[in-house]
Amino acid sequence: MKRVLIILGVVTLLASCKTAEQQRAIDMANDNKQCQAQGFAPGSQALAECMDTAAQSRAADQTRQAAAQQAWFDRNDANFRNWQQKVDNSDNWSPPTRNQNIDTRPQFDKQGNPNFDAQGNYQGCHSIGCQVDIPDSTN
Repeated sequence: MKRVLIILGVVTLLASCKTAEQQRAIDMANDNKQCQAQGFAPGSQALAECMDTAAQSRAADQTRQAAAQQAWFDRNDANFRNWQQKVDNSDNWSPPTRNQNIDTRPQFDKQGNPNFDAQGNYQGCHSIGCQVDIPDSTN
């Protein structure tokens, strides 16, 4: 059964792949339909100009998308390089360690319900709308 699912997944992925020529043919057919729907006669110069305008618009959209993606990559790369430089330039940088000063005694809220386990990990309500009490003072 697992093998069948894998084969179906691969076939589905391959079926959705298109070559540049196939995509261009699909785009031209869609442009032709849209321009004819706007009232341009098949085979006319106006239809050809309409299809050319649609192709130019699509190319401009692709250029804008590529530029936006490149800008995103550049920002992420710059952020990573800045972070890496801060880490490299720090004399005493070390990875964060767990605070060893945690009170390991179980803590309870005002109703006697445990909010924390013996290691100090929160064990209370984890959903939206929960009210968390500050553990009662042991003093």
